[in-house]
Amino acid sequence: MQFNLTLSSVLRKKIQPWIRNQESAAAEIYSLLKLQKKVGKQLEVYLLASETILSRLAVEILYEELQNHQQIKSVNFDPKVDVIPGLQVADPSYFRDTGLLNLMKRINDIVDNAPKKAIINMTGGFKAVVPFLAIYGQLYGVPTYYIFEEAEELIQIPEFPINFDFSLVEDYYTAFEDANKGNVDKLKTKSAFLINLDNDPGKAEKLLENFVRRQLFKIAETEKVSLTVYGKLLFEYFKTNYSSRGDSGNFIGEFMELKLYEFLITTRPKDLKIFHSHKFDNYEADLLIVDHNQKTVEVIECKPGGNVPFSDIKKKKIKGLLPEVKKQYRDYEIHFLIYCYHQSANWKHLQSKMHETSQLATQFGADKVKWYWIQTDKLSTQKISKQNIQEINLEEV
Repeated sequence: MQFNLTLSSVLRKKIQPWIRNQESAAAEIYSLLKLQKKVGKQLEVYLLASETILSRLAVEILYEELQNHQQIKSVNFDPKVDVIPGLQVADPSYFRDTGLLNLMKRINDIVDNAPKKAIINMTGGFKAVVPFLAIYGQLYGVPTYYIFEEAEELIQIPEFPINFDFSLVEDYYTAFEDANKGNVDKLKTKSAFLINLDNDPGKAEKLLENFVRRQLFKIAETEKVSLTVYGKLLFEYFKTNYSSRGDSGNFIGEFMELKLYEFLITTRPKDLKIFHSHKFDNYEADLLIVDHNQKTVEVIECKPGGNVPFSDIKKKKIKGLLPEVKKQYRDYEIHFLIYCYHQSANWKHLQSKMHETSQLATQFGADKVKWYWIQTDKLSTQKISKQNIQEINLEEV
């Protein structure tokens, strides 16, 4: 987009006097002043422009005019980062695949600087981005406002009492991770990507079709699989808010831990000491089984199979927890057991990480390391049984 600074200057001089004499001539200014009254504090304004000459011109005018209002603390507009590449309507694919992604990145940068103070004002904005901004505001809890063309009152887009279903992201975390590569060369082709979804090619194909239909994944002409802007929006939010905790919202993880605890106390010998959420200094074992007769201690971790938090296991459980357990039970044999709950036995793509984790555990005090799969089908209505659990043989994965 070629922007003529000289022509822009001439047009601004023609338009600005008219705007100054019309209180509501610019809906953007009018809405910001209304917004300032509502929050009761001076506003720090960030202006974003689409990749069109008219939008850039409008923002240049707003930038100058807003500085004349005492309600505005500061106005920010840097064409290098605030003119969003791809935000145009001439090429729908370019808008969808590039424009919205760039918009999301820029908004993230701004919101991250003031996460609890950010407000989105969609008034006078590029109409094609309104649905995206509404979803962004709902997901991240950013208040979103708008003034309709014929209205005078500022309207807040309601934050509905609903949440997004992150179970898909959790169950297929590695698929989202592989499709989120910034470098196109690192993206997998469809044939190589399918193993992330299921060992059965037919099932994997159907799952990918479902993700594409939901507009979370896209397949390029080169057969490379990547995230759409909505897929990236959900994945980035999940990583920031849930992934480090090891489950989507912690409810599922707590539920599975309790199910496993219930299974163990009803199936293991009564003379064993079985603990849930047992602390060792600053570290905690999900479950702990102590056999004083056999002098063994089982340190048990219960993790989501689609989103095995390997870094968390290595740092907190292996390097942190295991030495503390070994210190307290010096003469005992330490068994480190990881139970992964998931709907299908799709472990091949995690095999190398599982091996690496097992080797690290032995270095930090584990005498034995075993992996188990808890099949999650129908577990919401029944207890875990022996039929639900099977050991994962890493050599046969």
